[in-house]
Amino acid sequence: MKVFIGADHRGFEYKGELVSWLSSQGHEVVDEGADTFMQDDDYTSYAAAVAKSVRRDPSARGVLLCGSGVGVSIMANRMKGVRCALGFQEEQVRHAVTNDHANVLAVASEFTTLEQVQRLCEVFLSTDYTMDPRYIRRTEALDQSVA
Repeated sequence: MKVFIGADHRGFEYKGELVSWLSSQGHEVVDEGADTFMQDDDYTSYAAAVAKSVRRDPSARGVLLCGSGVGVSIMANRMKGVRCALGFQEEQVRHAVTNDHANVLAVASEFTTLEQVQRLCEVFLSTDYTMDPRYIRRTEALDQSVA
């Protein structure tokens, strides 16, 4: 699967590890930055880049990292067609994909280990959307509510 990934300075170290790990798992990884560690960078630009890429390629998914995961998820969810879930637990992430059709996963690098992040990504990327009409209806309503 094609995976767009981005992180600010607080998620930078995990992002580097994830790019290598996801590639080794057979995924096509597109790194949307940061390219170098910058203590004063802003998560908004990386989150927007990943969200726009996922919006342009509906078959792809995105992964975003920042300290809390909250900022990147807020930014990503401002894009029509993007449904970003902040994930902490495997079952929560599975539910976000199956029922809410999440296409971007936000992860809190300061509250999860690298191994936990890898497992969350594994669940996120291996789970399919449920095509039940009620979930499709809800997803369409989400997309219509975004400017």
